[in-house]
Amino acid sequence: MKVTGQLRAWFDEEPWRTSRELLVCLQAEQPGQYLDPPLRTLQRRLKIWRKEKAHAMVFGPMHVEPAIELIVH
Repeated sequence: MKVTGQLRAWFDEEPWRTSRELLVCLQAEQPGQYLDPPLRTLQRRLKIWRKEKAHAMVFGPMHVEPAIELIVH
């Protein structure tokens, strides 16, 4: 989806919204662009975002270790 950033921002502001509600907001903001709704795709994405948010609430934000380069001589 080209609008993932916008959808993520809406989710971060109001995480209780459903995927259908976010899709309606998207369709209102960009009329005619999303006539064939990618609802299932959005549902999958929200599931991932909710999992990340729950993990952060319980364990704190996920930290990714920087990659270590191995030098082989």
